[in-house]
Amino acid sequence: MWLTQLLERNRQCRPGRIALVDDERSVTWAELHDRTRQLAHGLAESGIGRGDRVAVLSKDRIEVLESYFALARLGALFVPLNHSLAEPEVAGIVERVGAVAVLGESELLDRHAELPKSVRLRVAFDKPAFARLGTLAEERELPDVADTDPIAVLHTSATTGQAKGVTVDSASFRAIALGWLVTARPTDDIVMVNCCPLYHGSMVVSLTYLAAGATVVLMPGFTPQRALSAVARHRATHMWLVPQMLRFMLQAKASGHTDLSSLREVLYGAAPMPLDVYADAVERLGCGFRQVYGMTEVGGPFVTLGPDEHPAPGDVTSQHPVRTGR
Repeated sequence: MWLTQLLERNRQCRPGRIALVDDERSVTWAELHDRTRQLAHGLAESGIGRGDRVAVLSKDRIEVLESYFALARLGALFVPLNHSLAEPEVAGIVERVGAVAVLGESELLDRHAELPKSVRLRVAFDKPAFARLGTLAEERELPDVADTDPIAVLHTSATTGQAKGVTVDSASFRAIALGWLVTARPTDDIVMVNCCPLYHGSMVVSLTYLAAGATVVLMPGFTPQRALSAVARHRATHMWLVPQMLRFMLQAKASGHTDLSSLREVLYGAAPMPLDVYADAVERLGCGFRQVYGMTEVGGPFVTLGPDEHPAPGDVTSQHPVRTGR
């Protein structure tokens, strides 16, 4: 199964390299592999099994991706939830997918005290119970999960109505990743600051770059100052954001004295790139830009406009705008 193979390959090839970073800690590929397996055993001991739906309600943090990998390892389906949804919206999604458990941050879980009766387990990432999951579990044989088995239910952004659930199998994640990586041809030293949420199709971008062995830096929420600091602190080579985030970063006072020289590529999506933002960014950042186009309905990003297909500095005008992906 693709996600398990992703972890195993990176554990073998780069065990000591940092895989994930958040505001609290970092983990190597070896640590991520081992914790994911341990967590899978703990969730299985708690009654989670093949075909179960498990909702995840959290801001971006390492435990979110640990849970995705662990649930997929069991053949259970992870169901990322938009943490800004109102109580009826969260309850509605949980009810529609028939989630048997909810994992997340205690602050967010506390907002949703009343959940459908299908939920029999609630575990907070920031409480000792989650850290203990699997540490005392007996070793058991984990199921073989086929690439054609469903492992996630992703929800659309609901810009035109109610969020739609999209069931995704491992083969879809693999196809998206391999197709993308063949086109983008990432190097072995990528550090990517992820400014986007891990709760719909945008999170597939992070999975795709993890498949290439990249280090992914997570933030609990976007602010210009936090994003600038993350790039400078981790010497990030790549960023993944939406154009408005880039505008706010360039407008921030801190951008004038923050070292962003490590950036080689800015990935952007979800909206057109305004010409003024692009022109300013090209001049000030001096890196490449990659447009990302995708749909949660098809499993994530599937079209890209690479740096060599973007206009050269000074060529961005209303007569020669940034082209759209094809």
